[in-house]
Amino acid sequence: MSKSGFIDIHTHGAVGFDINSATIEEIYRISDFFKDHGVDRWIPTIMTDTEERMLSAARTVAQAMRHQSRGARILGIHLEGPFLSLMYAGAMPHALLRDGDISFVENLQKAAEGHILLMTVAPEIPGVLDVIRTYSDSIKISLGHSNATYMESMKAIEMGAVCITHTCNAMRLFHMHEPGLLGAALESDVWCEIIVDGIHLVPGAVRILLKAKGRERILVVTDSMSATGCGDGDYFLGGHNVTVRNNDALLAGTAIRAGSVLTMDKAFENMKKFTGLSDEEILPMFGANQAEMLGIHY
Repeated sequence: MSKSGFIDIHTHGAVGFDINSATIEEIYRISDFFKDHGVDRWIPTIMTDTEERMLSAARTVAQAMRHQSRGARILGIHLEGPFLSLMYAGAMPHALLRDGDISFVENLQKAAEGHILLMTVAPEIPGVLDVIRTYSDSIKISLGHSNATYMESMKAIEMGAVCITHTCNAMRLFHMHEPGLLGAALESDVWCEIIVDGIHLVPGAVRILLKAKGRERILVVTDSMSATGCGDGDYFLGGHNVTVRNNDALLAGTAIRAGSVLTMDKAFENMKKFTGLSDEEILPMFGANQAEMLGIHY
């Protein structure tokens, strides 16, 4: 293991608590759980919700950061939405998706006391390119939940997007006549998040992405939700009910995946099993790459 531990840049919660509604104490309990699973630093992800609940969650995380004295250290906030594609919304509430809005981000950043570090957007959504143009110098832009064409994706990357959210999941995939967002992700130098649970990506897909991007451009994430650490049962993600069976989290009554119950130490074990790589070869994808993408010290 690295002395600096893992960095998880994409998680919605654990041990029964959801970031969109968690109290400060509940956020600390998530931090404690992550610390026990090898995580040194993490970024709580606020998913698409009403503006009031997103603002409230941003304020709560900022307050938790101000007084944190235990557990894995909170680095900042990841906004996943609401400027996302209806076609690839996944577990995002359809009615709350919206066009890109600079003032919306400004209000959230104020509520977050400037701690928004990462934001997932769909580049084809009206107004999103203006958001990227305005914020790419101060917030790391990731592309995801998107039906963007190859050209739309490459335009967003040229404008400053540096990352792809849960690569291959909730996005237009590669086609020989329209490479889409996945094609742009594979050709360009952006970092690619991957969820190494064997469900979001089967082992062969993990190996293919690793071969295409190289170890220096892969970011292992959990995309964990409130059920993580709790076992099968009925839970919640944002405003949705989620059913977990056999470690697979689905929106209740549907086949729509709703995050994962993965931990970073389990992802590390899976990566070794899926790829046959050594600990030393795998470790950068769990911390050093994340730090480089964020521009922080590892």
